[in-house]
Amino acid sequence: MRLIEARIQNFRSIEDQTVQFDEGCIVLVGINESGKSNVLQALNTLDPNVAVDKRDLRIERSHEDHVDHGVVQFHFELTHKEILRIYQKIKTLYHRSDADQPLLQCEGTAIGLSGLCQMFERVNWQVTIENNRRQIIFWPTLAKWSIVPGWYINGEEHSLVDLGKGHETIRASNIVFNPISFAAGSLRKLTIADIQNLAAAPLSAVVNQNLPHCIFWRYGEHNLLPSSIDRTEFISNPDRCVPLKSMFELAGIRGQEAISVALTEAQRQTPHRYRKLLQRVAEAATTHISKIWKDYKNVSIELHPNGEMLEPMISDNGMPIDMASRSEGFKRFVSFLLTVSAKIKTTELNNILLLVDEPENALHPSGAKSLSQELIAIGADNVVVYSTHSIFMIDKKNIARHRIVKRDNGVTVLHKAEKSRIQDEEVIYAAIGYSIFDSLKQHNVVFEGWRDKEIFRVIRDHLVKTGSELAESIAGWGTVHAEGVKDVKNVTKFLELAERNCLIVSDGDRPAVEKRTDFQKDKGWGTWVTLPDIFGKEHIQTGEDLLSVAALVRRGNEFAKMLPELRPLVPEDFPDERPCWPQLQKWIADLNLKKPAQDEKLNQLKSALYQDLAIDDLRDEAATLAHYIANSIG
Repeated sequence: MRLIEARIQNFRSIEDQTVQFDEGCIVLVGINESGKSNVLQALNTLDPNVAVDKRDLRIERSHEDHVDHGVVQFHFELTHKEILRIYQKIKTLYHRSDADQPLLQCEGTAIGLSGLCQMFERVNWQVTIENNRRQIIFWPTLAKWSIVPGWYINGEEHSLVDLGKGHETIRASNIVFNPISFAAGSLRKLTIADIQNLAAAPLSAVVNQNLPHCIFWRYGEHNLLPSSIDRTEFISNPDRCVPLKSMFELAGIRGQEAISVALTEAQRQTPHRYRKLLQRVAEAATTHISKIWKDYKNVSIELHPNGEMLEPMISDNGMPIDMASRSEGFKRFVSFLLTVSAKIKTTELNNILLLVDEPENALHPSGAKSLSQELIAIGADNVVVYSTHSIFMIDKKNIARHRIVKRDNGVTVLHKAEKSRIQDEEVIYAAIGYSIFDSLKQHNVVFEGWRDKEIFRVIRDHLVKTGSELAESIAGWGTVHAEGVKDVKNVTKFLELAERNCLIVSDGDRPAVEKRTDFQKDKGWGTWVTLPDIFGKEHIQTGEDLLSVAALVRRGNEFAKMLPELRPLVPEDFPDERPCWPQLQKWIADLNLKKPAQDEKLNQLKSALYQDLAIDDLRDEAATLAHYIANSIG
C-alpha cells in the first residue's frame, strides 16, 4: 500500500492544501512562522495515538463563518496482491455462485467481483479533526452503479434456497445468484449498500495491516547512548536503551532473545570472548555512522565491559569521550543514525512515514548535507517529510522535491518547485532568506535548457565515477540552465551582477543562432557557443543528436505506447550525419494534429527522451562537450 498524497483541510493555519508524495522525500522550505510545523503536525495524525480536537481547527478569518469541521485525508494506492486479498475474502461470501458473474452495471457496462475490487485500488484514510475520528472511506463512488438483477443476500440468519438441486442452506451474509425459490428466512435483494458493507471488513483489514508506521522524530536525551547501562536490565528489556539495541541489530543480533543469548553466553566464557562480542557490536555501529557521516572517519564507537555495566564511549582519534560530552550537533546526528537510520538499514523499521522538523539544528554545514542525503536515501523505500531553513538541506539535484511554504492572507499555502525552472532555485533560497548569488561558482556554464544541462550532468557524473583526470578539473564548475534561448540574457545578467564568468552553450538551429547574434550585438555577458561550434559538425544541432540511435528508438517507442496510431521508430529513421530532431518532428507530424496539440506531443516526447538519462544513452562523442568546456574555462 503506497501513500500517494495527503489533503489537509482546516488544520491550524492550513485552509486546504495537498501534499503529494511523488518524490519519496519531500522538503518543506520556508521562513519561520510560515506553517511548516503545522504541515508536519497534520501529517503526524496518521499515527492513531496522536489525538486531535476542536482546538486544532483553523481559526476563521474575520469575513468567514465559524470553522467547525476539518479533516486530514491520506490517499493510498493498494498493490495487486492487496486487491487480490480483498477479492479472495469477498469471494468466500459467494454461495455456489461464480465470482466472475456480472454483479454491477452502469451505462451498458457490467463488472463482476474482480472489476469491483479494482475500483478499490485507492482508499482514503481520514482523520476528522474536531472529534478525533479515524475511518476508511472508499475512493470510488458507486452511486452511478446498480445491482445486476438476480442477486440476493442473506441476512443474519441461515436460509433455505433452491438452486435447482433441491433446498440447501445459505449462511448469514452470503450472496447468491438467481435462486429458483427460497424458504422462510432473511434472504432479500442485494443492494449497493450491501456491496459496500461486504467490502468494508476485508478492505479495512488490508488498510489497517499495511498502514505506514508514522514517526515524528524529535531529539531528546532518551535517544542518547548513556555513559553506562546495567547489562542485566538491558538483557531483560533492550528497549530500555534503543541506541544500544540498534547497535546489536546492526551486528546481526536482533530481538530480545538473541541479545540475551549473545551477552549471556559470551559473558560465561572467557573475558576475551566477551570483549570480542562488544567490539563486534561497536564496529558495526561505527561502520554505519562513518558511511553516512563521512566527515567523522576518525570517530568510532566503543563498547566496554565494566563489571555488571556496559559502557558506550565515543572515541575521537583514540580519545574516548562519553556521548553527553559531545557537541549538540554530534549528539543529534548520531542519535538519529542509531534510533532511526540503523533500524531502517536492518529492516526493523519499514513502510514508515518519517517526519522531522528542522533536523539540521546545531549541525555543521557538512553534517547537514550528509543528513539530507540520508533522509533522501530513506525516502527511496519510505515516505519522508522534513522542514528546513538551511541552504545545506536543499537538494540541488532534484528541485521538484521541495515545497515552498508561505503565509498568504493568514493561511499556509504550499507550492511545488519545478526542476526545469531556474527561478525556482532562487525562490527556494529566498524562502529561507538566502540568495542564489551566495552559492555561485567562479566559472559557470549556462545551457540553453534543462535537457542540455542533463546531458552534461550525465557526462560529468560518469567522469567522476570512472576516476577520470578531467573530473578533478570540472569539480568546481557551476551549471545553470535558461528556459530557452530567449531567456539566456536574463540568466547571464544574474551572473554579471555576481561578477562570475560564464560560457553559454546552445543548440545550433536558426533561432539559437539569431539570438546569439542579437546577444553579441548587445554585448551580453559571457561567451556564447553552439553545439556545431563545439563538435565541428553541422549535423549536431541539438541535444537529441548526442543521444545514441538505440536510445532514440527505444525511448521513442516507449513514448509511442500511449499513441497506438504512431508507427514504431527504427534505426533507419536516423540517417548518418543528419540532425535527429527534424526526423522526430516528421514522426509526430504523422499524427496529423493541429499545431498546439502537435507542439504539446513534441514537448512530451522530449521529456520522455531525457527521463532518467544514463551514460549508455549517449553517443561516445558526447564526451567532447566536457572536454571543450574544460578547455574553455581552464
